[in-house]
Amino acid sequence: GAGHTHHHQHYLQHHQAGVAIRPRQRRALTISLLISLFMMLVESVVGWVSGSLMLLSDAIHMLSHVLAIGVGLLALRLAAQPCGEHLPFGLYRLEVLGALLNGLGLAGVSGWIIYEGVERLGNPVTISGNEIALVAGLWLGGAVYFMFRG
Repeated sequence: GAGHTHHHQHYLQHHQAGVAIRPRQRRALTISLLISLFMMLVESVVGWVSGSLMLLSDAIHMLSHVLAIGVGLLALRLAAQPCGEHLPFGLYRLEVLGALLNGLGLAGVSGWIIYEGVERLGNPVTISGNEIALVAGLWLGGAVYFMFRG
């Protein structure tokens, strides 16, 4: 009886004390989400216009990052909900399920990229290096900015 209830109350106090760190994590994840979303859109448009499988596949890779970060943000929000007797450990398991869904999505996308790559072996597509250099320059500029931002 009382020992069991005391254990849950003790856990709840520790759980809610750990949630105080979450706003900083949420802000970092939100910034990562916005950067990833922007670069995904740039790579999608430039990849589609240029016909670059490399840019399209990286855009899909970035989509997996966007989805994973989005799931992480959702999991942070749900995990911050108060625990109760029926959920003594809260909703932390959602983070694991999000990782599983992300992994399954990556496996499916990888299959498409392999299929498309094999198709292009028989029907090569000429790609201009200008579009790829533009995207690489954006990536490099962003990396340098964040490295020296202080």
